[in-house]
Amino acid sequence: MTTQRARRESQFRRSTYYRTRNATIYEKPAKLPSIYIAGAGPVMARYARKSGDGFICTSGKSPDLYSGTLLPNVAAGMAAADRTEESFERMIEMKVSYDTDGPRALDDTRGTGRR
Repeated sequence: MTTQRARRESQFRRSTYYRTRNATIYEKPAKLPSIYIAGAGPVMARYARKSGDGFICTSGKSPDLYSGTLLPNVAAGMAAADRTEESFERMIEMKVSYDTDGPRALDDTRGTGRR
C-alpha cells in the first residue's frame, strides 16, 4: 500500500529548462509506445529513421518529393542507424472530403475549396 501511494503522489520539480507542478509519476508500461516522427524534408526523414519507430508525411506534394527526397533519406537514416526495414513504419496523411457535390469535395482536398 505504501509503495502504490508513493508512486501516485504528485511531484514538484524545477530545473533550468522546465518546471512541473502536481505531476504524477506512473509505472512504465510493459511495452513502450511507438514514436512516429513527422517531416516534409530530408533532414527530418533521416532523423525519423535514426531515432523513431516510424515516419509520417503529408500528401498532396510533388511525387518527386516522396521518391527523390523523403524515402531516400529515410533509407539513409536506416543505414546510419543500422536498423532493419521490418522494424520501421511509413505513413502518409491523406486528405479526405465528403460532400454531395463531387467537384467541391475534390476542390476541398486540394485546398482550393470555395468555402
